[in-house]
Amino acid sequence: MGTFHDILVNLLFSLYFKFLHLVFWLWNLPKRRKSVHPPTDKLLLISATKAAELIRNCEITSASLIEAYIKRIEEINPLINAVVIKNFKNALKQASEVDSYIENLDKNSDEYKNLSTEKPLLGIPFTIKDSFAIKGLVCTIGLAHRKAIVADEDAEVVKRLKSADAILLAVTNVPEGIMWGETANTLFGRTNNPYDTRRTPGGSSGGEAALIASAGSLIGIGSDFAGSIRGPASFCGIYGFMPSPGEKSETILHLNQLPSRKPKIFYMDGIRSPYVESPHKEVIEALRKAVNYFEEKCNMPTYRIDLPLIHESTSFWAASQYDPDYPPFYKELSRDQKPVDCYKELFKFFLGHSDHTLPGIISGIQSNTVLDESVKNKSFSNIRKKCQQFRNQLNNLLGTDGILLFPSFPSTSTYHNMRIWTPLNYTYENLWNAIELPALSCPIGLNNDNLPAAIQIIASQDHDSNILAIAKELINLYNRNII
Repeated sequence: MGTFHDILVNLLFSLYFKFLHLVFWLWNLPKRRKSVHPPTDKLLLISATKAAELIRNCEITSASLIEAYIKRIEEINPLINAVVIKNFKNALKQASEVDSYIENLDKNSDEYKNLSTEKPLLGIPFTIKDSFAIKGLVCTIGLAHRKAIVADEDAEVVKRLKSADAILLAVTNVPEGIMWGETANTLFGRTNNPYDTRRTPGGSSGGEAALIASAGSLIGIGSDFAGSIRGPASFCGIYGFMPSPGEKSETILHLNQLPSRKPKIFYMDGIRSPYVESPHKEVIEALRKAVNYFEEKCNMPTYRIDLPLIHESTSFWAASQYDPDYPPFYKELSRDQKPVDCYKELFKFFLGHSDHTLPGIISGIQSNTVLDESVKNKSFSNIRKKCQQFRNQLNNLLGTDGILLFPSFPSTSTYHNMRIWTPLNYTYENLWNAIELPALSCPIGLNNDNLPAAIQIIASQDHDSNILAIAKELINLYNRNII
């Protein structure tokens, strides 16, 4: 039983969250809900591996596949505003070259026989968020001062995709400085959720998630600094994976079947903190459906756990990322990293004259706190110790064959601008970045409002394949109607 103060704080924040949802629901009630129509072209429903196989076997052409995706993007982008740079002309040229190369290749040669390993993504289009450098294209990172900065070399992930002979199709929208959970900036505007354009696709990989969920991209590349892949994936009903960090992370993962040894399934209902919203009923139902599936259909025992340190995790991510030698965000807002007067920008924002978004300005203010560095360092040092302790607990608990099921977020996709009023809800996502464990957002179906519901699957360090095997098994549950 908590103290009177604890009970009062919990009550006040509970009322605050309920009031917030009511206000945003009423505000959006008069607005007509719009959603992306399902694709009709069967080419848009083929997986990347299947499409690559069909291209190699000359059953479809790379050009026809890319033309289908270009047509789809032109149809849906006015509604979701996900694509900010179109590489269509170059993509079609490269696709034509791929088709000519395969047509003229001796089908009995070793070169042809080795295509699946030497050029595994030959002729396959991909899209990528606007935070990765692509030689010859502008890379803005959602910052107004970078609108004319052209990259002179490819980012490593782009080099690897190109070395596998994938074809860049488009670049997608991000939040300002990729530092927020909603995808909007003053250069390209706001990206919408394809299930309900009044709602956010999340961020910072929101453009990618919205486009993939709309069948506008076959392969999408994002980054997950604080849930930036998994958050948008959960809001848009697709898979989003954050692998284990470091060189030891697995790069080849076999998903043919569940591990021969049945994994141990653990689950937690969420985080208990007055400053973090409690999981909504539909979120708990999604988690329980996954748990029941493994118990009833797979004959696997599950274990409900409650690790006390997770309820102290609201500061884990900030402490884990603290680096006094790294430029604060308010300097990143300017071209030459000179300090931006964020309070002045806040005034200009409400007058409609700022080049920055409200989340960007607030993030800048937060990064320019007057807290003494020695005090901050001491405080964060204590938090990092708890963070490491929690990481060790989970690694020991999960071992080589354990899996943790956990809510992706307290709710399904929120209305635009709502997340700025619930900043600590991000803890559900950034907690796993802080303790450096692999995590995946796995769709579980649609709720009664036809919005995607999802859970997270977490494993111990470097046991990423356990996550993907469990996610593959849950496809059976995802295909079962509505939460």
